[in-house]
Amino acid sequence: MESLLREIFRNELGIRDEAFSLDLAYNSTPEWDSASHLILIMSLEDKLGFEFQPEEVVEMTTVAKILKKLDSRERMDPNLLTPQK
Repeated sequence: MESLLREIFRNELGIRDEAFSLDLAYNSTPEWDSASHLILIMSLEDKLGFEFQPEEVVEMTTVAKILKKLDSRERMDPNLLTPQK
């Protein structure tokens, strides 16, 4: 899942691979502002085929928190996080 997230950060937000880390946080870099946060969420939803609740979106403020959220979703339904073609 981390590789998918890295790809989305690179392709949608323009975050270079060397700048991508678990500690990367919302608003810590000009590339990850409020508008790009929505792009990130929509891209994840599109790739994974489900929607996040608004309160989940607000909590997803670091790469680590996004991965944790995805992990908790996967534990609820192991088939849920199969990327859509």
